[in-house]
Amino acid sequence: MEDFNITKEKRQQLRSLLINSQLLAPDETARQGRLDGFSLTDHGRKAFHKNLDETVRWNTFLTHTSVNLPEVIGLDSYEYNVNEEEYQRAVANAVEFHESFKKTTCRNIQKHATSLISANKNLRELDDIALTQKISDSFSPDKLFDAFAFMEDYLNFEDSSALGKWYAKGIYINMTRTAM
Repeated sequence: MEDFNITKEKRQQLRSLLINSQLLAPDETARQGRLDGFSLTDHGRKAFHKNLDETVRWNTFLTHTSVNLPEVIGLDSYEYNVNEEEYQRAVANAVEFHESFKKTTCRNIQKHATSLISANKNLRELDDIALTQKISDSFSPDKLFDAFAFMEDYLNFEDSSALGKWYAKGIYINMTRTAM
């Protein structure tokens, strides 16, 4: 399992994008590279799409939005020197993957919320703090991967840092609480 790491500068750009809901300025070097790019070989296409798949999974898990996908894919397309047509196809596929991951996750989270309510009828009567605690108490890595099935082969929860575990658990708790 490879580490997913982006630079501090890119994280700041993505954070700005999410906070301000503004698209990142296009990277002209990457765009020019795509215009000058070439058609990928079968091996190169497989490698590009494997990397793209992983990027979309992590982006969906970490940001829960597709608004920055063209920019994120632009980084991958520059690395693989793909042409503009291949890039546009990759963006379309990435948006489709993202929507599929999101729909499945929402459906799975709703099942978890329904299951918790069935087991404890008074959950809806609890205040936010008590409800959050109940969901937190019921959390397990298995529940995380039931909800975010698309991340099971990409996220190693047990070997994650304490902050990484806290983040993943927080996503699960907040989404489950919202589904109630």
